[in-house]
Amino acid sequence: MGQFPEASASPYGPFDLVGNVFEWTSSLSRPYPYDPRDGREDLRNTKEGCVLRGGHYGGYSGYVHAAYRFSASPDDGDGNYGFRLALGLNDTGA
Repeated sequence: MGQFPEASASPYGPFDLVGNVFEWTSSLSRPYPYDPRDGREDLRNTKEGCVLRGGHYGGYSGYVHAAYRFSASPDDGDGNYGFRLALGLNDTGA
């Protein structure tokens, strides 16, 4: 982390958004185009795989970008899977 800050900068300010672990998302795996009405946001169906994005430092370098996605069962445990916590712009934490 922090090795290539200019190259890895997001237009929104954060650095190093990919490369540590594949990140779980809250969407079930469905083909594109994205349509929130197709059931992909209904997480009660845990038998389907959830989407993971990004990549990890120990894997194939072609996977280390935000557009790379695949799915895995929410029950799968792997040291290369993680998640990101974030607050929305209107969340003050108060």
